[in-house]
Amino acid sequence: MLNNKILIIILLALIVLVTSACVVSDEDVTKSNSNEGTFEQLASLVSGSDKSGEIILTKNYVNTDNYDENGINISASNVVIKAEQGKDITIDANNAGRIFNANGTRNVTFENIKFINANATGAGGAVVLGKEDNNKVVNCSFENCSSSEFGGALDGTAYNCSFKNCSTVYHGGAIFEGSAMGCVFEECYSTSCGGAISYNSATNCNFTNCYAYWQGGALYQADAINSKFVNCNASEGGSMYEGSAFGCFFEHSTATNGSGGGIYQGTAIESKFTACSVNGGEGSAMYGTNAINCDCPSDEAVNTHNDGNSGRYKFEDTYLSHIRMALFQ
Repeated sequence: MLNNKILIIILLALIVLVTSACVVSDEDVTKSNSNEGTFEQLASLVSGSDKSGEIILTKNYVNTDNYDENGINISASNVVIKAEQGKDITIDANNAGRIFNANGTRNVTFENIKFINANATGAGGAVVLGKEDNNKVVNCSFENCSSSEFGGALDGTAYNCSFKNCSTVYHGGAIFEGSAMGCVFEECYSTSCGGAISYNSATNCNFTNCYAYWQGGALYQADAINSKFVNCNASEGGSMYEGSAFGCFFEHSTATNGSGGGIYQGTAIESKFTACSVNGGEGSAMYGTNAINCDCPSDEAVNTHNDGNSGRYKFEDTYLSHIRMALFQ
């Protein structure tokens, strides 16, 4: 009888152990499969004045909880918000608003994050960094982001980022008042000016199929260094409007209803223009531009300051000296 009781106790203990193991196993599976969070959860992770330091994102987040359309507020300075190493982390605004607002902070960095489907009122469709010291996005991507005013994806500075199908109503289809370094822009547009960037600069960037309804298919009042523009267009300044280009390449840039297929007013230094065009205006490559050591057919630059008298150049209001333009027919 005693032996039977002992046997029953042992069996009950085994059942408890097996059941516990199953529960633990189920919890592990749930944890490993729980790779998506809400914006409320994301906000609790990154928001707050005590959130300085490095914050690692280990899963994707989707705005399924109708979070504040102004975005998650970043109030702490000196913070890095980044994807866990080796993981592809996506934050999806679900077309319900902005993702992050870090305006007024300092030394805030976002790294290795994909931002998609952000749609904001005002500036910075996905992320607002403002003009504060050393705020930036690094190795991030922005896709299908838009704003009702400025900077379809970003109000701030970007390093080694990509922007695809980002748009705005007024200035900067992708970026407003920020620098871009080593970035790629595809199919970004503005219904006003600056299909990709309005104001500041682009260095070592590529612009493809970017356009603006009015001025600056890729850049508006922004400078470009060692950058490439392909198939960009606007009514005036197919690729650039009122900016300086240093060592840049322009191909199939078009002014659709005005002048300056490549550049409208500005400066071009050691840059190359090929197969650029205008519709209803002048200067299929450049119009009203100071050209220095550029590779451009002589009849594609109108109102362009240089020291040659070939083609259809006009020399009005010339104020640069020692300018030489290489002519290639």
